[in-house]
Amino acid sequence: MVLDLPRLDLSAEHALNPRVIKLFRNEPSLDFSDVDDKKPAEVFEVPDVNTLLQAIPLGKKSALVSWQLPVTFPRWHGTSFLTIFVENSWGGQKVRLSGLELLGQE
Repeated sequence: MVLDLPRLDLSAEHALNPRVIKLFRNEPSLDFSDVDDKKPAEVFEVPDVNTLLQAIPLGKKSALVSWQLPVTFPRWHGTSFLTIFVENSWGGQKVRLSGLELLGQE
């Protein structure tokens, strides 16, 4: 299936949310050993959610946080493979993504 991908939504536990996310387009055989040698299609720096949560009243806080990665649409026209690489996190060495939603069309 080939997609046009205008947006990617992610959710994670706020204590284990990613810090830097790299997206690779149409690299079906990419693995951890190749990531440093390949240029990502897009790189996102996710804000420190723990800092953002300090402004939210205690009763309104959730264990999950969600955010949109507004990808540069022309770059993602005709995407067959999407590789998501989380380079590091705000919560140490662990990252836990709880949801992933690809918003696009065939």
